[in-house]
Amino acid sequence: MYSNYNLIIQALNNLFSQVFNSITASVGNLLVESDKNKSYSVYKNILFFNSWIYAFASTGLLCVIEPFVRVWIGSEFILPLGVLIALVINFYLQGMRKTCNTFKEAAGIFYEDRYVPLWESLINIVASIILVKIFGLMGVFIGTIISTFILFFYSYPKFVYVPLFDRNYGQYIKDYIPYLMGTFLSVAITYFVISCIQVNNNILQIVIDLMLVCMIPNIVHLLLFYKTEEFKYYRKLLTKMIKRK
Repeated sequence: MYSNYNLIIQALNNLFSQVFNSITASVGNLLVESDKNKSYSVYKNILFFNSWIYAFASTGLLCVIEPFVRVWIGSEFILPLGVLIALVINFYLQGMRKTCNTFKEAAGIFYEDRYVPLWESLINIVASIILVKIFGLMGVFIGTIISTFILFFYSYPKFVYVPLFDRNYGQYIKDYIPYLMGTFLSVAITYFVISCIQVNNNILQIVIDLMLVCMIPNIVHLLLFYKTEEFKYYRKLLTKMIKRK
């Protein structure tokens, strides 16, 4: 049952990974040729894009994957809501690692945090074994979520923010909190609206859900971030592209 969900999630991951893999070389050139302030500015722009697409994708997964699976292979293959929520949280956290990973790989930072993957794997295994006895399948993914926090609260601040941008732990938290809140609002509002609009036709339900997923998260992010420098950067970029055409 999980493999059906994983098929969809991995397809999204592979799609987005291509985007970030394609900019790794450019980030490497940036880190060599530019100062830390310029590198940090570019990092924030990429992080903004990273957050927006994964907030949008996470909202879509939570709100659309269940009716899609129901039409695709039947209601008997639908996982409990708690498992789905854990899957979506894990998907989002894994996705939000993309920007830091891109800069880390471009800078060649591998030896310094060589033990972090070992600790992450160990905590993942131990937490999953313990939690699976309590929560079942959901506990396995909660274990993965817990282990991911090692990267977010230790590895990235220490091995990316300090050496590459000369920024501290507090700045790291400050950069991520608005995006986490924006994603939470997007998912919560969209899920609530969709739960209030239920029809008997599964195909029509998917169409309605997709329309709402395309609208609400983007509107929420637009309202929250339209004054930020990152949003203004992409607005200018889009304007230039339109004028060229």
